[in-house]
Amino acid sequence: MGDRGARVLVLSDPSIQGALRTLREQGVRTLVAEGGSQLLGSLFRSGCVDHVQWFIAPTWVGDGVMG
Repeated sequence: MGDRGARVLVLSDPSIQGALRTLREQGVRTLVAEGGSQLLGSLFRSGCVDHVQWFIAPTWVGDGVMG
């Protein structure tokens, strides 16, 4: 990914807290975490969430039937 312009960080501490600490050291002050139950559960359990905005997008299945 680095060869395509992304900045890749190698973490000495791969925990949620370690990742957030490294991002903060890099100047990141706001983070959007999009994920499933594993990621979001880990963030909540570690006490790293201070604000939640919940969006549910409708899913259309087949011939215009809401799923």
